[in-house]
Amino acid sequence: MSRPAKSAALLLVLGGSVFVAWGLLGEREESPGSVQASSAQCRSCHPALYEEWSASWHAKAYVDPEVRGLSNDFRNEECIDCHAPRPVFETGIGKPPLPRAARRAEGVDCISCHARDGGVAGPSKEAAGACAPRFEPLLATPEFCGGCHDQHHTVKEWRATPFAAKGITCVGCHMKPVDREGRRGSDHRSPASHEAEEIRKALTFAVKREGALVRVSVANTGAGHHFPTDERSRAGDLIVRVLEADGSVRSVRRLDRYRNPYRDEVGAAAALPYREESPLLETRPESTILPNGVERTYEFPIPEGTGTIEVHLTYKTIPYPLDPSEILADEKSFAEKKAFRIFKEVVPF
Repeated sequence: MSRPAKSAALLLVLGGSVFVAWGLLGEREESPGSVQASSAQCRSCHPALYEEWSASWHAKAYVDPEVRGLSNDFRNEECIDCHAPRPVFETGIGKPPLPRAARRAEGVDCISCHARDGGVAGPSKEAAGACAPRFEPLLATPEFCGGCHDQHHTVKEWRATPFAAKGITCVGCHMKPVDREGRRGSDHRSPASHEAEEIRKALTFAVKREGALVRVSVANTGAGHHFPTDERSRAGDLIVRVLEADGSVRSVRRLDRYRNPYRDEVGAAAALPYREESPLLETRPESTILPNGVERTYEFPIPEGTGTIEVHLTYKTIPYPLDPSEILADEKSFAEKKAFRIFKEVVPF
């Protein structure tokens, strides 16, 4: 078949749903009949689910300004693979997906996860509808998510936790059950790292005065993987700010940063007191992320005079400034929910 013929759209009517097949005008071609024209077609039958997905970061995966900045406006083409992927079932469970040629603005959409062999894969045996969904239990497995989300070892981290032994998977935490349209389903907003309350569930945080010292502890007790995980741009910072009695700032310093830096950030963790306590340490010597089940403790002397000590744990989804004062002053990122004030404790002295 000629290339122009491969590029022509073929409309197939399957149980009232319109599917489109096209060829990718490049070195790697998409399989015919594997992709629906647009996720918008799912909306008429699944309006509530579609609205959930539309509000998710999966839906924004290709258009988010921060993503475009970090990927050099996708001139780093390998980023497209996971930010506008072909169907996972097309490239294979657990394998990094391939990029698609069209609809990239839809990001990680309905088609990316549910299109299979010209039809639709669903997570329920009772599912029915015009798209004639077929039950596929692999949709709920960590391996299904791993094509994109294990590139930075998140699934490997999960396997080393009690969550894996208990059968608590990615879907169990990140797509919690919701009732919609008269049926039980999974929340497609997938909030997790983009909502402060969800992030707080991952950690146990304590600040206590003991004599002339303040003791701080941070433990990963609720995440089924390291904290933070996946994206190297994400970071948590544990910051101490000392205020005078009149409220003016005496000093600001960082106790620790939880982050898996980019590989080219040589020495990024050299001044930090901890390394990753896990078997993955050999593959990530620069990492200071906090594994599940690990508690880190810190202490510092109470300064002379009168005032207050603030202990902050902040979390940001995009790269931090290095100066801890700038982190706390970055009101724009907090307002845009690119950063979150996870915990704050105040100790008078």
